Amino acid sequence: RHVRPTSRPQKSSSGGGVSTSTASSTNGSKINVSDKQENGVFHESGNDGIFDYYCIPSHECKRPDEDTRNTMGGTVLMGGGSDVDAAFKWQLSRSDGGDFLVLRESGTDAYNEYIKAFGGARTVATLILNSRDAANDPSVLRYVQEAEAIFFAGGDQSKYIDRIAGTALEAELEASRAVRNVSIGGTSAGCAIQGDYIYTGQYGSAISSEALEDPYDENINGSIVPKM
Repeated sequence: RHVRPTSRPQKSSSGGGVSTSTASSTNGSKINVSDKQENGVFHESGNDGIFDYYCIPSHECKRPDEDTRNTMGGTVLMGGGSDVDAAFKWQLSRSDGGDFLVLRESGTDAYNEYIKAFGGARTVATLILNSRDAANDPSVLRYVQEAEAIFFAGGDQSKYIDRIAGTALEAELEASRAVRNVSIGGTSAGCAIQGDYIYTGQYGSAISSEALEDPYDENINGSIVPKM
């Protein structure tokens, strides 16, 4: 059973259009708030652009979810390429109508509309971690605390490691899985970071024929690190 935190930073309000304001997070740092009401997207960006958060629909994103959700944990391991509709529907079914969060190390919020179209989520949001500083930001931690399903997009697994490993966000993600019973999924790089050992490609790489000839090739083993 997932009991949600209730505190939220101040957000701007507007009758329409785009409004921008500045609010203080719980540690006193500044966050930039931009509410794009004309297309139903709520956007927050961290101080100095350390993160970007896009959430739909805007009217739900701006208020806390006071319901207690009966989430069911689980893992989605998607190999990359085309997204698998059934995998997202499975995660949604285990979120008990709660908030679905996509984590990225770069990219856009294109997943939001795709996932929201399946139904079964109160909100769908994308959180882009633009730097390691984001992984210790109170707003970022709150987004994860409030999520009933979490999905890592593809990209560069070495950037996920650089920006998450050893941070408060890593601890919060582990608590999401182990304590709050939240399902966690990922595709491509977002899948690669979920194992006990992670191939990052940071220190070299090998093509398939080289790996098959010598699975202990230094370009493979040199880029394998323990899980986050």
